[in-house]
Amino acid sequence: MRRKAHSQTQRMIRDREIGSSGFGEFAAVRSEAQGKFVRFSYPSGAEYRVPTSYLLQWFDQPHYASRKGRYVEAGGKSPWRGKSRLFVTRTRLRDDRHVALVYLSRRFAVEVAWDTVLMACEPRYEHFGGLTAHSRRLVAATFKHVASFSD
Repeated sequence: MRRKAHSQTQRMIRDREIGSSGFGEFAAVRSEAQGKFVRFSYPSGAEYRVPTSYLLQWFDQPHYASRKGRYVEAGGKSPWRGKSRLFVTRTRLRDDRHVALVYLSRRFAVEVAWDTVLMACEPRYEHFGGLTAHSRRLVAATFKHVASFSD
């Protein structure tokens, strides 16, 4: 869970400036270390190497599940099975680059929005920690053990 250092100053990242600061969409997303990590890259040059185990804590359930070889919306009917043993099998960006699809073992997939990564990994983001008490507790607990997501 590391963020690559970049040339921007350490000022706050605010929603009203998100596009001009290069944080309003993904530049790339990829799986690393045999699916144990996902690297999210932004046009600003910022990169976040996120452990799959941390990423899965962001979601109560998968967004998609494979049924007869096709990924369909899980619709709350597919709770995580074997969550601690899941790993990333592949990734791809949606056409608008605002959402990354992360495909997991056991035929699950989640959609990760650009701001979700910032809320969970970027202390300079104005909504760091998330918008709920639960998400703030999750992020605070993680940051007690991990100083940064940067390389």
